[in-house]
Amino acid sequence: AFEQFPVKLYAMLEMAGAPGIRSSHSVIWLPHGRAFKVLDEFEFINAVVVVPMFFKQTKIRSFYRQLNLWGFKR
Repeated sequence: AFEQFPVKLYAMLEMAGAPGIRSSHSVIWLPHGRAFKVLDEFEFINAVVVVPMFFKQTKIRSFYRQLNLWGFKR
């Protein structure tokens, strides 16, 4: 089944925040749980986004563009 961007994004963010995952310090959920913050763009792209099960983007700008297309706000 084809998964939409928000579903993949949520799964990716949950994986990135899991204990023991190398990328756990590159992206965090904000305390209220309705937003996330990329702390280290280089690490985020290289350790999380390019994982084949999530996205094909290799550039942070492409990832941000996708967020924008889906209505996410800064």
